[in-house]
Amino acid sequence: MTDDEKWRIGIAAVAEEFAALEQARQDAVVALVRQIMAIKGEIAACFSLVDGAAVCAKCGGECCRAGRYHFTVIDLLAYLVHQRQLFTPSFDSGACPFIGAAGCLMAPQFRPYNCVTFVCDRVELGMAPDLRQSFSSLCDRLLACYLEMEELLANRFRSGLLINCERYLDRKAAMLGAVDRFLPPRGLGEK
Repeated sequence: MTDDEKWRIGIAAVAEEFAALEQARQDAVVALVRQIMAIKGEIAACFSLVDGAAVCAKCGGECCRAGRYHFTVIDLLAYLVHQRQLFTPSFDSGACPFIGAAGCLMAPQFRPYNCVTFVCDRVELGMAPDLRQSFSSLCDRLLACYLEMEELLANRFRSGLLINCERYLDRKAAMLGAVDRFLPPRGLGEK
């Protein structure tokens, strides 16, 4: 199965499960997504204070090369909660599938945890000690929110959407295999 197929299956499964949540749990997810996005906005502001975008443009986004598994179910929930059009990744580019001609396909508040919490040495050296401490504190708060979301929905969502989709398909196949063990054997010619 290709990454494009896993992407589509994963998106459909998450959208269906989010829509099926009981209202109280859905409201809790929405509140937590908003909190996550606010913290990501604060992290982006720290990054902007040291002109991180210019640093990234100069190196060409070396750290972005391994982003294939960074986009998570939690990141997808942000798109669903805000009813935003989801981008189309390019899994065949050999680089991060979420980078287009103009850079990252996601606004900073929608970017994955790994993408917003990682700063290279070049960016970190530009941070004053108080900014570095503020950035670190924001990253800790963001992680706490991700862990709270995982607890709320009883799933490990910090793993990428593609990885979660693989687990979902494996569970589905295992369940079908278990059902097949209880069905009577089919005779020749039976479908």
